[in-house]
Amino acid sequence: MEENMKLKEPKVSIIIPVHNNEDTIVETINSCVNQNYKEIEILVVINGSNDASESLVREIKDKRVNIYCLKYSGRSLARNFGLKTAKGKYIQFLDSDDRLEKSKIKNAVHFLENNPESFGYFSSVEYIGRDGKKIKTVNVKQNKQRLIQFFNLYPINSLIFRNNNITLFEDSMEFNEDWLFWVENVLNRRIYCNNNQIGGYVNITGNNTMTQLDKMIESQLYVRIMIIDKYKFDYRYFLRAIVYDSRLLREYYYFKKSFKQVKGRSKYIDVLISLLMLGFKIPTIRARSLKRINDKFNSNIYTEK
Repeated sequence: MEENMKLKEPKVSIIIPVHNNEDTIVETINSCVNQNYKEIEILVVINGSNDASESLVREIKDKRVNIYCLKYSGRSLARNFGLKTAKGKYIQFLDSDDRLEKSKIKNAVHFLENNPESFGYFSSVEYIGRDGKKIKTVNVKQNKQRLIQFFNLYPINSLIFRNNNITLFEDSMEFNEDWLFWVENVLNRRIYCNNNQIGGYVNITGNNTMTQLDKMIESQLYVRIMIIDKYKFDYRYFLRAIVYDSRLLREYYYFKKSFKQVKGRSKYIDVLISLLMLGFKIPTIRARSLKRINDKFNSNIYTEK
């Protein structure tokens, strides 16, 4: 493990896990170095890479860039290492193929310094395709933040938050680890949402295979069941919960062809499963439902709301 000289008192710690990202990591770090807010440390956590990522990062001559090399791989493990190492008052996550807008840090720090009742600051995120064209913009309405119980509202680079009493990532999770992290850390805290500023960019560079989608849906259901078990049910969203959870269960069934492997099932989930299986006994309902899911997963999932 090795590190460059650190700033004494950085106000913001930017945590970047890196695993074989030689094509994008320089642009990612430059988007941090070029911020118009300078009191930052950039924690580059290289985890299990076997490409030129490390050597490329070492060519960046900026004392705020700190390099840590871990033998094991895993985004959650790398982010947890960054959280344990961070010296900043505020935390910003950034994936190694994404970018921050130049004034993102400055705007967030200014707001949080003047609004101590807010735990975090959200700014909009643009998803960019391989052709450089915008796929979609993610915004979060100020009065809709409780919906994070049902799906992940926040792209990983969308929030800057206070480095206080943070629950770490579930490091064994491969997918949806960020959703669970946000639920555990921001569900009952105040987040200010600025939908008038693009704060970050997510570059869609990979192909989503059906095997990956299988794991994604399985982990979504796992996280959703954990939320149901751990947090008090918000009956203001009862109908939305039924609609969302039923859709999630249908998508799970599309891949697994059974509900036998669902872990941690509650009475609520069991009732939904029973109702879905009754509906699936009607051939037209079953065929229409599965076709809708098939069409969704054979399109660009990043255009889905």
